[in-house]
Amino acid sequence: MGIISDFVVGTREEALLYYQRGWTDEGRLPPGLQWAQYKNYLPPQLDMLWADLSGERWDWERHKFEHVCHEDDGSQSLDRFPDAFVSLLAGVDDARLIETLAGWAEREEVLGTAGDHVSAMHELRSLAQSAGTSGKGLYLYLSL
Repeated sequence: MGIISDFVVGTREEALLYYQRGWTDEGRLPPGLQWAQYKNYLPPQLDMLWADLSGERWDWERHKFEHVCHEDDGSQSLDRFPDAFVSLLAGVDDARLIETLAGWAEREEVLGTAGDHVSAMHELRSLAQSAGTSGKGLYLYLSL
């Protein structure tokens, strides 16, 4: 089964609307909202990817997402990718991304091999580029 991990490009209001309605209500989402659905990507794993792409040692206080909201029962949450991470992702080339994924996937917190993450990370990079050019944010929506 796993955790649904949706990457969403939008304003804060659009991201909150996505949080409230989710991908199951696609017809009622704002026009032009961009999103991609994957499974099992969590903020701590992505925080570590940010540190690795930056060539920095992971620091849980520096490399963390902005928490937006969550359900008390833990069934869903919404976090915002930090602008510095979005900018870094948007500008990373394929060679650097693949090289970074190889090391990142060796972490015990990351499921699968580097190859398992290439497609998702290419799409995440594309969404980061879109967020950068549109002036919108990049959000991570999680649902059990």
